[in-house]
Amino acid sequence: MKSLALLLAFLVTGFTGADPASAFDFKKEAKKFIEKEKKKYEEQQKKEEEKKKEEQKKKDEEKNKAAAAAAAPAQPASNPLEKFKTAWTKIPSSTNACSSGLYMNKLVPKFWEMSGRITSCFALSLIDMQTLEKLAGVPVFSSGPHKPGAINFNSTKSFGNYNKKFVDWLVQNAIPAEKDVGLKAATYEIYTDYLQNNVEWFLATIYALEVQPEKFARFQKAYRDALASPSGLASPENLLYGLIKGLPSDASSPGVIAFWTRRSIDGTADSFKQGLEKLVVTYTPERLAAVKAKSLERPR
Repeated sequence: MKSLALLLAFLVTGFTGADPASAFDFKKEAKKFIEKEKKKYEEQQKKEEEKKKEEQKKKDEEKNKAAAAAAAPAQPASNPLEKFKTAWTKIPSSTNACSSGLYMNKLVPKFWEMSGRITSCFALSLIDMQTLEKLAGVPVFSSGPHKPGAINFNSTKSFGNYNKKFVDWLVQNAIPAEKDVGLKAATYEIYTDYLQNNVEWFLATIYALEVQPEKFARFQKAYRDALASPSGLASPENLLYGLIKGLPSDASSPGVIAFWTRRSIDGTADSFKQGLEKLVVTYTPERLAAVKAKSLERPR
């Protein structure tokens, strides 16, 4: 555009036509043309600037959205209700999903005294950790040696610290029969055959520990001290076995006590207790008083 304007200006100033009027008209038209082209050029520049600003605005908005999404807590990918309904119906066929050498590979009806570790291994065969984390929108563990698809019970220096947000979510979602009468009827015998004994054992144990807080505190200190020692802690059950004297017989399993000791350390004991109580109230509410009574029995 600038080159064209210069050329026209040269022609105007250098015009030597014989008719002055013609020269004057040419100059006038050339000037009008130059002004018009100049205005066009300025408008084009303005549009290009506005386009650049709009593109930058969109980029900034996308960047802000991405930053907000990264900062926001993850949301559950889907409704977990159906997953848990299916899992409950498959409990009898569950298997040990951990490659840790635990002594059980299949569930046995009416079996007593499953440890927390065995229970979690069977639960993971129904819904694996990756799926649980996707459904919950939060990690299962806040720290410790366990990773999705790689449960590690061989660490002598740490244990899996449950994420309280996950446990609270689990308590709210993992017992669909609480509000589904049809599912409750369909899974009632599954609960009484495969879970009731151990749910009651775990509850009786935490009740007994709560009424003997000094003893419970000794368990926690011994556990922490062993983890911090040079050799670490190879067997929580062996560590606690010599300290359980004075507890009722239905609340004196070293494996179950070890579970509650770990939960008291990671801060999820109350949440797990709430979940177990909800199980009893959902399936066998008449049993809750009897379970509490077990925790007050004298040692036999």
